[in-house]
Amino acid sequence: MLESSSVNCVIYHADCTDGFGSAYAAWKLLGNRAEYHACKHGQTPPDVKDKVVIIQPFGRGINHVDNTFVDSTGRSIEYKDLKSIIITEIESYYLKFKNENCSFLKRWPSKYDLAAWHVILKKQGHQNPHIHPSGWLSGVIYLKVVPSFKKNEGAIEFSLNGEKYYDAESPKVLHLPKTGDIVIFPSSLHHRTIPFSADTDRISIAFDLVPNLKKGL
Repeated sequence: MLESSSVNCVIYHADCTDGFGSAYAAWKLLGNRAEYHACKHGQTPPDVKDKVVIIQPFGRGINHVDNTFVDSTGRSIEYKDLKSIIITEIESYYLKFKNENCSFLKRWPSKYDLAAWHVILKKQGHQNPHIHPSGWLSGVIYLKVVPSFKKNEGAIEFSLNGEKYYDAESPKVLHLPKTGDIVIFPSSLHHRTIPFSADTDRISIAFDLVPNLKKGL
């Protein structure tokens, strides 16, 4: 596993609040011993020869991508189809809970954009507890899962615990995904992934519904 003390180069998403926040979090850990590069999609990357690099997550609007994925059956999935699946699931989520008496549903954005990115975790890979600050609703589509040799390996965990708050007694919800699962949750809910020992990849598509404030809520 990569040791943070060895990292000396950070690449983060330019002109993006999530990117800046990720770079700031890296700077709080690494300080001036690392160099920092703001990059955009399609931009020529910096020279990182002989550097130990971390790349902070890049959101990408799925309507701007024309590649394909291959699911577990070998079937090709185009991004336009993926976008349609995500929108259908978001609409179903809203219809199911729209009558709940909470501001999260009552202030549901009428105009929004979608951002999506792929996540590939390898053996012992995991994500620390985090939220998606720019999102309203987030989700994960599981394209490839890993065998759980030990309890909850490869699972996603939801809780109130984050970087600046932890209570061992606070409630937690665990979901051990199967291939094809789609999990949707409020972007403000802390979540993390449990490390796994299988020597294989865990592949998923993460997405955010991002309120378009220029179009109005």
